[in-house]
Amino acid sequence: PQVNFFLTDFDDAENLAHWLGDTPLFIAFAPWHQPEVQNRIEVRRRVTLLILTLRAHQLEHGTYPTTLTELQGRYFDELPTDPYSGKTFGYVRSTGQQILNYTMTMPQQPNPTLAGHWIVYSFGPDKIDQDGSVDWGFDWNKAADWLFPVPDVERGER
Repeated sequence: PQVNFFLTDFDDAENLAHWLGDTPLFIAFAPWHQPEVQNRIEVRRRVTLLILTLRAHQLEHGTYPTTLTELQGRYFDELPTDPYSGKTFGYVRSTGQQILNYTMTMPQQPNPTLAGHWIVYSFGPDKIDQDGSVDWGFDWNKAADWLFPVPDVERGER
């Protein structure tokens, strides 16, 4: 009965957010209601779609495309856009930069990329295209591009 009462009192995100505020309890209980978390989830969803499509292109043509626009027409009518910038995601070859592994609320240990591998990147919350670079002096929640390596399937990466 208490659970039912609780859920009926807070049947929408606004009431729940008003009651809990921006507290760790709210983040733990309903992180998907925060716009920033929704953007992160959507970035991951769209990048996953792009990476799967890049892999389909690689299987069909033997290599990854040199630009994302090569995916238009055959795979997409319009390329997926970065939720932060509203522009097409970035796509560059890695120079060996390190990638932060983001959880729902904060980044974890950085991992290096292999130079020459492809990276899809989001402009991130600052909405600035930094050509797939990461500045380690940044405020991770506000700045820097968010990098997603495209696996080199030929080398057994996933």
